[in-house]
Amino acid sequence: MRVRESFLRDFLRLVAWYPFRFVVERLPPRAALAVFRALGDLHWAVAADKRRRLERNLGRMGLAPGQAMRRAVRENFRNHYVSQLLVFVYPRLARESLADIADFSGLKHLDAALARGRGAVLIQAHLGPEQLALAALSLLGRRAMQIGCVNETGLSAVGRGVSLRLRRRYEGAIPGEMLDAREGLLPAFRVLRENGLVLCSGDGAGWLRRLGEHVLVRLCGQPVLFPTGAARMALGCGAAILPLFVVRGKTKPFTVTIEPPLEPSDVQDAGRSDGPDVETRIAREFARRYERRLLDDPGAMRFLDLFEPGELIETKSPAPPGGSYQTSPRTR
Repeated sequence: MRVRESFLRDFLRLVAWYPFRFVVERLPPRAALAVFRALGDLHWAVAADKRRRLERNLGRMGLAPGQAMRRAVRENFRNHYVSQLLVFVYPRLARESLADIADFSGLKHLDAALARGRGAVLIQAHLGPEQLALAALSLLGRRAMQIGCVNETGLSAVGRGVSLRLRRRYEGAIPGEMLDAREGLLPAFRVLRENGLVLCSGDGAGWLRRLGEHVLVRLCGQPVLFPTGAARMALGCGAAILPLFVVRGKTKPFTVTIEPPLEPSDVQDAGRSDGPDVETRIAREFARRYERRLLDDPGAMRFLDLFEPGELIETKSPAPPGGSYQTSPRTR
């Protein structure tokens, strides 16, 4: 969810990072989650324009107006606050407290992939808290690194000097390793060579800057651009490629779900040389699996407010043959 810079936002940042943070750090993780969700409810109650925007975007996914749409809108506000503020909880997660808020599904797929000895690239979507999987896998004893890219564009002085500075400090204490994609990917390749895990975004960034090559895919019937960097990295060093989704759990707040691998032989038509390349096919298969998860819980989409033409939904002409766009860093 994108929030505009303003004096009020700066004031709320100061409240969040000083008195609020100190209170939350003393709460059990599950109690902290309840507080974050309550903040989402408060924002939902007063943000009529944002609610209408989210409803329009849910309509673009094919969701009909009604109770399910209203529930998804409210859940999206809650998810935003959980995703933004869970950083206060990550550094002090112990294995016991992690088990109170999250469980795993599909670890057998990961174990089978790592048995090959070449590491695994876990492709994530912006669905649920984006760093929970990194912390959870690291606490299980796996060597894990997450590649990301922090958006500093347009931040106020308070945003840079307080929020961004302290967030980086807290993210540095998350179990696992964080790597800024703009600093080079050699550390990630080293992790894969040591049979470790690298977590990458499979649906791009929710802000206006894109890094690397993207391909056009269909998501809920709409044309969007997904990056191919994760697939290229895995294919280049023989690592397995597995989709990973953080979804709402049945008995706990979250389930970290690891799906069967995206095998090149499964997504590339045998004997064809005129179709999209294997990286494009992997991106499209990931989009298909992501769509299934998204339609199960549309309110969990981190950037639902941007699922509209001119933002995440593409309005320009189709890509050239092969289906890819070269999108070295740019800002719309």
